[in-house]
Amino acid sequence: MAGGAAGVCGWIIIFPVDTVKTRVQARQASEPTFKIMDCVRQMMKEEPMGRAFTRGLGVCLIRAVPVNAVTFLTYEAVMSLGQRLHEELP
Repeated sequence: MAGGAAGVCGWIIIFPVDTVKTRVQARQASEPTFKIMDCVRQMMKEEPMGRAFTRGLGVCLIRAVPVNAVTFLTYEAVMSLGQRLHEELP
């Protein structure tokens, strides 16, 4: 449960930044230079109240819960296995 909650918190914080990064990277090489602040301004004009920054967040949060829960569980299992193996060494 903690892994799922951590994943949700992480995505809520980083999602707007990730959205801007994706838009900047998606620009064609033939297009003029597209600066980060230009992208932010354009996104703010596109949709009121910053909706362009959070479009798709719901789906990402639904996915984040099981993915991060499994990641956390796997990490804990591997750490436990490593500790047991370390204790068995002479």
